[in-house]
Amino acid sequence: MELSYKNKKLEQSITDDKSLIKSYGTLAKKIKQRIGQLKAADNLSVIGKIPVIRLHPYKGDRLGEWSIDIQENWRICLEIDQDPLPTLDDGCVDLNKVTSIKILSVEDLIKAKITSMTDLEAKKLLLSTPGDTIQESINATGMSQAELAERLGRSVSKLNELIKGKAPITKETATKLEYVLGIPASFWLNLERQYQDEILEVEQMEYLEQCTEWIASFPLLNLKKLGILPETTQKTELAESLLKFFRVASPQQWTSIYADRSPTFKIDLRYTAEPEAISVWLRYGEIQAENLALEIFDKAKLRESINKIQALSYVHPDSWLDELQKICADSGVALVYTPCIAKASIQGATRWIKNNTLPLIQITDRQKDYNAFWFIFYHELAHILYHGKKEIFIDGLDSWVSDQEKEAQADAFASRMLLTEKERNELFHYSKFNKELIIHLSEKFQKHPGIIVAQVQRQNNDLYNDAGLNSLKTRVAFFTYATVII
Repeated sequence: MELSYKNKKLEQSITDDKSLIKSYGTLAKKIKQRIGQLKAADNLSVIGKIPVIRLHPYKGDRLGEWSIDIQENWRICLEIDQDPLPTLDDGCVDLNKVTSIKILSVEDLIKAKITSMTDLEAKKLLLSTPGDTIQESINATGMSQAELAERLGRSVSKLNELIKGKAPITKETATKLEYVLGIPASFWLNLERQYQDEILEVEQMEYLEQCTEWIASFPLLNLKKLGILPETTQKTELAESLLKFFRVASPQQWTSIYADRSPTFKIDLRYTAEPEAISVWLRYGEIQAENLALEIFDKAKLRESINKIQALSYVHPDSWLDELQKICADSGVALVYTPCIAKASIQGATRWIKNNTLPLIQITDRQKDYNAFWFIFYHELAHILYHGKKEIFIDGLDSWVSDQEKEAQADAFASRMLLTEKERNELFHYSKFNKELIIHLSEKFQKHPGIIVAQVQRQNNDLYNDAGLNSLKTRVAFFTYATVII
């Protein structure tokens, strides 16, 4: 047959005698013998007739490749170098017509298996029971299992279970092993403890393997950027990190909390389009809240702070987000700024956490607009001021079922906070708007010009293209609030 090689380096290492010996040592002679056999054969079917060579095709991700044995765990891998591929009527390769092949590699089968081995497979392969040491010890002294069993006062079957790791080494057994083998009992107990730790690790890895399908529906790239998940492609590691992030023992508990009627959590996302992404956003906010220094909730103090909050929205200092968060914290309200999560089209949410003792307002920067931010904030604030602790309000999700009357009440409160009815009437007394008028009204009302512009543009779509008015608007982004300690 005609032989070609995958690359020049491989060809040099096989066809040049010195290179062959340098590359493969004592295996070189056998490799050269196999190459000679391939050249001597008229077609590939001849090679298939030599039993010791064991020609066979690969399957799976190496479909289309073939191999022949060299010796023990070594193989030569090859592919048919003919186009079109000669086939029989049933679609199988016609080996009688294969006269040209390409050598792809010389492989150590064991090394190849180790390279493709998962962490779990490697852990299982290297797992050593305390019984292995017992067997080594009696082999070294020329003692049989039957003799050891008799000296220990155990049946042979019970000793065999001990050696295979099916039965643990107890304190009593360790003491007896010290008497019989002369090795301290503490050694045997330490060996058993190490073995049990490794068994527990294997079981945990096996469990995480079962969780890998669960993570597929989560926005993994988003979670890695936010530092929630590690930068790895190992699915078991990602599954473990996600379980820790949600503080659940298994995917079943995640479903119970977020996608079912949990009597404790009451976050039923079953009918939402992306429950996984939404649950990430909600949980992220809870972790952000844990990093805040908060006073005990005081509703009266919160009401008294509203004027201070409105003044802050008007003045708009560089540190306005921090100052607003501090005002809320002083009243016992956790206000967090949560970055957008892919597929979670949420604008804001309000709920009571920590056994209904801590009100949490969670806002996203999805709309990137100053007016939108304040409307959402006041809307969520209204839920705390007027509605119950056991209710959960999530705004921005079409599929979320909410109490329309309470949502309307929150909307009305937010509208009043942005502009009073008197201010709104005066504003829309004007028929034309420009930058100078907005600034004048802003100073008069003590309301940020961006908020007034947004109210005007909502009533007149043509004004969305007014460059002068748009210059008064302020963009909001939470990129500096993206990192939390998990």
